[in-house]
Amino acid sequence: RDRQHMRGARHRALFGHGHEILQLPQGEALFRVQHGWRPFTVYAHQTTVRDIGTVFNVRNTAQGAEVTVIEGMVEVTTGSAKQLLGQHQTLRSEAGTLSGMRYLSTESATAWQQGRLMFDAQPLSAVVAELQRYYPGQIEITDQRVGQYQLSGEYDIHGIDALINVLPEILPVRVERHADQSVVIRHR
Repeated sequence: RDRQHMRGARHRALFGHGHEILQLPQGEALFRVQHGWRPFTVYAHQTTVRDIGTVFNVRNTAQGAEVTVIEGMVEVTTGSAKQLLGQHQTLRSEAGTLSGMRYLSTESATAWQQGRLMFDAQPLSAVVAELQRYYPGQIEITDQRVGQYQLSGEYDIHGIDALINVLPEILPVRVERHADQSVVIRHR
């Protein structure tokens, strides 16, 4: 295994019984795994990802994990749910279930490695969850309707303030900034 990139990741590697296991309690990591005698498994937020000789990305989310396969195949397990994922497929795990299997370009899946965030018709609530990983203050959406507005585009990870500032030009929202660096997003 060759861990290519980690972002905000804390991890612990364990070896035993002919397996290599990596626990990823927070953050995101991209793995390049070569076929070998020792299986490689990642545990992230009650989700197990077992490689089948591949390149894959695992990202912890507030409710579970998101797994994206760049090359090859992985097996994702959470609770009693199990799913094989192939190249360019991604899915989420939440509360012991697997959902949202879709196709995703390699560029989108690995944009964070180049300091970019890419959104393709993502609900604002999901965008804010991603922005929160980089923003020092709390970002709050005041009502569920606003959280469902969709955002697309490519943004600089180091330009989170600029993205927040432009939201009222893109969506029907109003942004309120506070002295403690918190941000409140409301319907306009």
